[in-house]
Amino acid sequence: MKRLALYCIIYFITFSSVAEETETFLQEKLRVKGFGSPIVKMTQVHGEFDLIIGARGAVLLNRAFAIGIGAYSLASSIHVAETKSNFEMEYAGLVLEFVFPPDKRVHLSANTLIGWGGLNNAADRNWMYYNDYDAYYGDDQYYANHNPVDDSFMVIEPELDLELNMTTFFRLSLGVSYRYVSGVGLMPLTNADLKGLAAVFTFKVGKF
Repeated sequence: MKRLALYCIIYFITFSSVAEETETFLQEKLRVKGFGSPIVKMTQVHGEFDLIIGARGAVLLNRAFAIGIGAYSLASSIHVAETKSNFEMEYAGLVLEFVFPPDKRVHLSANTLIGWGGLNNAADRNWMYYNDYDAYYGDDQYYANHNPVDDSFMVIEPELDLELNMTTFFRLSLGVSYRYVSGVGLMPLTNADLKGLAAVFTFKVGKF
């Protein structure tokens, strides 16, 4: 009887210590918060330096994992001299982010955007002449006004940031991203004209 009581005491002591020290992936209580962030990217598009302006909103889970949506637009239009045309570029998609460790004043965060983008005719639609157009586009893409058609593409953009906890509700991050682009078919533009590295400045405001 004494031995049984001793075994019970040892069991409860061991169980208590293990429960306190064991780290788990899932927490009993899920903490849900969120943030919004204006974003500026410095990059090259079609061989020219340019800015990409955008914003992102996300739901933050347990202060470490975020899932949200991001949307971006090229600040100026892409001028294609061969066809005497201008194009605007935009893209948006799902953004997944992991922050580690979020409690430190200076920490890292990594995110990836997976989405879709578009090339759209700019305001001046009279720069495209029939002879130039006929050399680059097929009859199935011919507009009555002889302008080139719009185009769409897939984009995947991984990003790594150094993040600073400025206040309890504001975070500033500096990072680098790379745009992988696929599906550009609007000649003479190619995937290589739109993809590339970018320096990223992010301003997060919310509850962390």
